[in-house]
Amino acid sequence: MLTSRSEDAQILPSEVLLSIINSLPNKKGLKEVRFTSKAVACMVEPRLFDTVILVPYRDCLQDFARCMKENPRIAYYVQTLQYKVWPRYVGEMEALHSNHVEAMATLRRSGPSEKNEEEELSLIADCLSLLPSLRKIYTSEVDFGPRYAGTYISKRSHPYLRRISPHTLLPFRQCSSGDLTTGAQIAILALSQVPSCPAITELEMFYADAFDSFVDIPESSNERMATYRQFFSQLKTIVLEFQLPYPERPWARRWCHSAGLLETQRNIGTLLASARRVERLHFRGANTSDPLQLYKKIGPDNSWLATLLRNDTGSIRHETIYPNLKVLELGNAVCSESELTTLITSNRHKLQKLILYKMVLVKHPREQNNNPSWVQTFKAIRGCSIPEVRIYGDLSYRGSPLRASVEFAAVTHHQLGNEIMPSCPGRRMDDVDSNFLDPAEEVESSLDEC
Repeated sequence: MLTSRSEDAQILPSEVLLSIINSLPNKKGLKEVRFTSKAVACMVEPRLFDTVILVPYRDCLQDFARCMKENPRIAYYVQTLQYKVWPRYVGEMEALHSNHVEAMATLRRSGPSEKNEEEELSLIADCLSLLPSLRKIYTSEVDFGPRYAGTYISKRSHPYLRRISPHTLLPFRQCSSGDLTTGAQIAILALSQVPSCPAITELEMFYADAFDSFVDIPESSNERMATYRQFFSQLKTIVLEFQLPYPERPWARRWCHSAGLLETQRNIGTLLASARRVERLHFRGANTSDPLQLYKKIGPDNSWLATLLRNDTGSIRHETIYPNLKVLELGNAVCSESELTTLITSNRHKLQKLILYKMVLVKHPREQNNNPSWVQTFKAIRGCSIPEVRIYGDLSYRGSPLRASVEFAAVTHHQLGNEIMPSCPGRRMDDVDSNFLDPAEEVESSLDEC
């Protein structure tokens, strides 16, 4: 007797099944259903295995790698890998219910050691090497704050183009596991261990915590720094936008007044110096109301731009760092006039677009020239003949209070001398020094003289 149980149906001889099918009155309708089911299965199957969720436990990672190796067709469908990093901190968590105590103990036994990064990297690398169609890796961390934490690594449609896009890396730093590698670092290091992995050419980090992002590398980690420098050397697009750690966290307050900020700035400059193939560079510093205070903490010789442009003696190197640079976007940054103009003029050969936002010019202590001037900076920019220049937001001199908001919307080098569109023409702040003109007026008067 034919039953609805699948195991009973499977033991029926094929001759019996064929006899049943042949006895059906409407064979044509059955064929249509069969073809429809096949067509639907072809569309549904890729969606069923499009996204896979993994956690940092040996049995999970090992079983996944074994399954993908035995089923290459399923492995081909996997395009998104969600790596839930937070269970690695389960040793610091307490069960809220008595029924969860045993489950938590099991997780502690099967999870990787809090300090054993190599084991976790090896397991993740094995999984990545078996996914030929992987486009995106998402790693999430534990966070007490209101923001969402994660890292995206996507390959887009081109087989040799990948993209990284971390959004606020704020992991569980309060636990005793210390400086365990964050999810973003795990993903990058694991990809670097996969020889068959296509080269990553785009890096995007929006609102990344400057403390926990993978550009904050201890100075003693020479091997890791070498890995990241190699990674940056193949990038063609770099987008970095940072934020400061939450000040209410005890470790954040200590870090803001320690060498952590200094090392971060140096590491950023060192890594950006390695990215000589970059075609688009977008850098926006910590979104703070007073970027000058951060600049004073790290010192003028230790900013990321000084590390990028100055030699050991503090002198500026007038050399082309990015021969293929086409788009340069800088914002929320404090630098000297000579550093900014050198970065622009030395890499102007292929530069098609320049964007400056909320920049602060200061006088470098090693320079004996006059006070910084946006007028001279605008003159240098106009001399570069850059097709598109956008300068907007608050511009200030020497770290004084912000004086005005000057905006040039889609200004080309043809228009820079003839079409100035200040957002607040003639506006003066209450604390403006009488010896200084409003930036909009100063620009207009200077351009008239030229």
